[in-house]
Amino acid sequence: NAAISITDRTLYGVRAFSASAATIVGSSGIILKTTNSGTNWALQSSGTNSNLMAIAMASSTFGFIAGDIAIMLKTSDGSAWKSQTQALGVTLVDLAVSPVTTSIRWAVGGNGLVLKTIDSGVTWFGITSPVVGGSFLAVAANSDSVLWIASASGVVYKSTDGGTTWSTQTTGISTSIHTIKALSSSFVAAAGASGTVITTTNGGTIWTTVPTGSSADLYGFDTASNEAAWVGGTATAWVVGSSGTIRKTTNSGATWSAQTNVKDTLGADLTITNRTL
Repeated sequence: NAAISITDRTLYGVRAFSASAATIVGSSGIILKTTNSGTNWALQSSGTNSNLMAIAMASSTFGFIAGDIAIMLKTSDGSAWKSQTQALGVTLVDLAVSPVTTSIRWAVGGNGLVLKTIDSGVTWFGITSPVVGGSFLAVAANSDSVLWIASASGVVYKSTDGGTTWSTQTTGISTSIHTIKALSSSFVAAAGASGTVITTTNGGTIWTTVPTGSSADLYGFDTASNEAAWVGGTATAWVVGSSGTIRKTTNSGATWSAQTNVKDTLGADLTITNRTL
């Protein structure tokens, strides 16, 4: 089993639990967790070599990972991941959990697929798609009824009734938006192709570009900071993407630091044996 570098992996999703703790998922079954601001990362076992496309956590200990066809993982302690039946037979590229009622969740996939569950993922049903046949890449929820979906064309769609009806939002970009995060009903952030990060402070009426200093395609964005911290310039956030990209800001995106020397829990350069993680 040859060892490979983290830069050989694409990182598709990140969830931040505090200014110092986060979990990342990516290609070939990789799951990484840090509890010291990214100084060191621990590999967690996923039990699969399939690509893990999205991570949705209701807390630091309870959440789900979705990936290639029929892959769904669940954790109840934040460390051990177990396979959960996902009989949909489709690849889900992103998940969102309602912060109000955690049994309510949404998922998006290819060919305009938008799904919803109200029983913690036991059963899923299709809901109205913003655009028939659209390419949806990300979903975020602020409540049981308010959610956003981001697309491959840079357009964002918003629903205030749980996904029954949608309004179109123009973001000012035309490239893919791979990840979206709602801090409140007014503050939303998204990231995508070529290092793009955009934010809105009015629910999506106006979007502003936030420079990241990266040209990598960004597939994951998350922050544990609240809206006041972000607006006040003190928020911590993470973005992850192609070629093992991990970047972090501690000043609401004014500057970003790249983690180019990713270390394991023993302080050595993080390498991964080419096996089921």
